[in-house]
This record gives sequence, C-alpha cells and structure tokens, in this order.
Amino acid sequence: MPRVTGPLEEAWMAAGGDPHCSRLREDLLATALYAENPSITERGGLSPGSGPSTCLYTWTIVDSAATAVALWTNAVFDERSPECNELTRLPGSDLWTITLCLPREWRSSYRLAVWRDAVPPPWRVVKGRHASRRAAIASGGPDPRARLRIAFPSGGSVSLAAGPDAPADRWGVGLSCAEEPSSPAGGRPAGGSEGPPQRPGKPDEDPTRASGGAVRASGGAVRVKCASRVFPGGVCPRERVDPPRGGVDRLSVDGTRAWIYRPPHIRGVPALRDVPRPARPPDDPASSATPLLVLFDGDMWARRLHLGDALDRAIALGLLPPLHVAMLDSLDVETRWRTLGVPGGHVDAVLDGLLPHIRACYPVSAQGAETIVAGQSLGGLSALWTLALGEGTVGHAIAQSPALWRFDVAEPLLAERRWAGADIQAGAYETETLALSTGLVTTLKGAGRRARLAVACGGHDWAWWRIGLLDSLADILHPCGGR
Repeated sequence: MPRVTGPLEEAWMAAGGDPHCSRLREDLLATALYAENPSITERGGLSPGSGPSTCLYTWTIVDSAATAVALWTNAVFDERSPECNELTRLPGSDLWTITLCLPREWRSSYRLAVWRDAVPPPWRVVKGRHASRRAAIASGGPDPRARLRIAFPSGGSVSLAAGPDAPADRWGVGLSCAEEPSSPAGGRPAGGSEGPPQRPGKPDEDPTRASGGAVRASGGAVRVKCASRVFPGGVCPRERVDPPRGGVDRLSVDGTRAWIYRPPHIRGVPALRDVPRPARPPDDPASSATPLLVLFDGDMWARRLHLGDALDRAIALGLLPPLHVAMLDSLDVETRWRTLGVPGGHVDAVLDGLLPHIRACYPVSAQGAETIVAGQSLGGLSALWTLALGEGTVGHAIAQSPALWRFDVAEPLLAERRWAGADIQAGAYETETLALSTGLVTTLKGAGRRARLAVACGGHDWAWWRIGLLDSLADILHPCGGR
C-alpha cells in the first residue's frame, strides 16, 4: 500500500514541541476538517516513487469512540497487512488520518470502516483469501466527509476519489451527493450496514427513473445541478440543462428480463412477458432508427446507477446521439456466474431472443455496425463472446475489465470476420486482467483486426467503468470528434 506520513501528521508532530502547541493543533484540526475527503496535496519527494506524476491523498475523520478506523480503496487495499490500511489517531486528539501517495490520474471508490469495540476489528482477525478486504467493505460505509457517491453492487453506496488529472467525468452516471460533507463525530455503528441513499421522488416512483444527482422540475424534465468535482480535469457545463426525458420499459423475452431505455420523443411499447409481438411495420412513423447498446448487468445500470438519467442529459447536450439501450437483468450472484462469461447463457439470450425482438418492436437499426454490446468483468467477457458468435449482427464490443482468465476468446474472435471493432479497457491495478487484455489486443491487432486497449488508473471498479463505457460509446457513435 503506497502509504506515507502525510502533511497533517508531520505538522501535528512538529507542533507538539512548540510552546503554543495547543493553539497550533486547534488550527490544524480546523484546517483538516474544512477540507473535503480526500484532500489532495501537490507535493513530491516524500517517498520513493513520489514525484510530479503523483500527489498525496489524505483522509481525515473525527471519532472519539473509535478503537480502529480502516480505509478500503478499490485495488489499493493491502490484504497481506490489514493494519496498513488503518488510519492513525493523532496523539492527544480524536482525529484519525491516513495519507496515500498515488498517481495524479487515479480514480477509485472507497469506504471507511469505523470500529468501536474493545475486541480487534474483523479485518484483522478473519482468515482466508480476500477475507480482510471483504470484512473491511462489510464493516464500512460511505465517507460522511466526501460529497460524491455511487451505488455499490452488493448494496449501499461507496464514496468516490479522483486525482487532479483523472479523466473528466462528462456523464455523471449514478452520482449522488451527500447533503453536506461533515465530520463523522458520531461515526457509523460498528459492523453496521448502510442502506441505499434516499432519492428525490415519491416512495413508489419508478426506481429506474429516480436520480440522486438531479432535482426534478415541473413538466417531467430533470434539472441538472453541475458540481465542479463531477468533472475533474474537464470543463463543467455551468448552464443548467433541462433535458427531455426518455422512457424505460420492462420486458421479458423467453425468460430473460431486461430494461429498455428509449430516447426522448420515441414512444414505447407495453411491458411484455413472453408474449409474441407483431413486427414493426416498415413505415412506422415513430422515428428514424437509432443505434442500439446492449448492456449486461443491467440491474446495476438501470436500477442503481440510473443510466437513463445520464443518457437524457448526454443526448440533450449533443454528447451522444439518440439511442436505445437494452439492459439485461443478472437476477442474483448464482445466476450471474452461470449465465455471464460463457459462450451461452445471456449471450444466446441476446442473439437468439432479445436482439430480434427489440429490432422488431423498437425503431432501432438492424445494422451490426450500429449495434454495440458492453459489459464489465464477467459481462465484459460476455460482450466479447457476443461479438465472436454474433455472425455480424453485432458490430462493436466494449469489454471493461473482462474476465479473460475464464476463457481465451482470441480464436473465436478471429474466426468471425464480420465484426467492426473491440474496445477493451482494464485498470492499471488489475495486474492479471491488464496482462490478459494486453495480450488479446496484441493478437487481434496482429491479425489486422480493429482492437483498442485503454488503461484506466484504477482497479476493478465501477468508479471508472461508468465513465469509460460512455467515453467509448461516444467514440464509436461520434468517430469524428464527438469527444
């Protein structure tokens, strides 16, 4: 873990030898609690490897009852030495702090775990591979002193950290904002489980359309509030945008459930439950055909990250053209492992059922070149299988952190000549995934196929997946300068 003695710790210890120690430490405390977590210091030379390409990220909380506080950061958490992930309590105070030296481009989700019992915290005592990491995640929750959060796949939410040179987040997918960053003086209950943040809207409002990052205005529009930290390293559109709202349909085709996002001004169809639907007539006046994006792990995208809201904004701003998005429901962990990442399961469901059905019932393009399939981890591998087995019905794949340890898909991809491109993304901290992704892209490009590798400064993490997906999608749909 790239831990260093941070500027707050240094100043606190230095103040201990000063005649005015008490006043100096009060000033340090006030300054530390004024900044949002993590505070970023442009300072190099504190440790081997630090320099102009790195900076210091400091987390600080106040908790008088805590006996231990741990920071879980995606892919940076040290499982071999769990104590290295714990914040230091500054002498004579209730202030806890930790500083990491990390790249300026770093982006990650994280949680803070506050432990208040006399017995050792669970992340120190559990046994087994990845057990300490899982214990820290389960014991923790979002940082009360950080403003931006996203949903976490296993429940609740996580906070977000991004360096000063992290790629711009133009999309704001799934972002929710804490009311005001505050010091967790009360802390979280030890071992507690934080629930999903409350979102605006009525309790029975359609969860696919509620947005924690927007305020609903009259007339069904979504009024977007822009925050500077939403677009680190980029230009934030300061004007308020009231985009027309698209719609979301729920349907089931041959037992496969999905959400279908419709762009604004495209009429919908009734929710379907394995009921045959007449083909859309060729002269359907609803609209011209749009591109289609098919997403695995659609429950995360539709229900927890509220992708539809982000698409409404992106289409209104001209960052994306109008498009339809099919988001497949993974149901549960067991079903996900059985149906994703294999040359069957949801791949067959897309190619044999969902794709023909959507093309018959919605104004989407029938061209493979305008059909994109995407996924993350096991879903990323499924995206590549869909490309390989699609016989030209799918032209592009966006595979984020694909689980290539499960299958080598190079030969099937090379055997199918009709796909147009494969965008593969991996985190710099995903050692095995990055190596396998690099090898696959090298093989495909060596055979003359269009394949691109993008390396994110992060781990196996929705923090950057939610940005990288739409960045790649914009590149595919706006190849001449959409970005």
